[in-house]
Amino acid sequence: ATPFYPLLTESKDGAQKMAKWTKKIPKEAKIHAILHLNDTHWAMAVFDPQERTIRYYDSLNSNFEVDSVVEGNLVAFAQATWDTPK
Repeated sequence: ATPFYPLLTESKDGAQKMAKWTKKIPKEAKIHAILHLNDTHWAMAVFDPQERTIRYYDSLNSNFEVDSVVEGNLVAFAQATWDTPK
């Protein structure tokens, strides 16, 4: 399993902790994150700092609608990553 989503959600400051992991990644680079949700399902998020967008891909959800809790966690990570000086 990938540690990205569990580490992101394990504490209130998970987004800040995960943003530290990305310090060596160029600020303009896209980040592709594999999400292991509820230990039963996989999805993917792509963070694009140039467009300041998050794309969410889920093979079981043809509408690409993201759960509000998952969305909040992904947005928190994006904000922490994009707003952290490199």
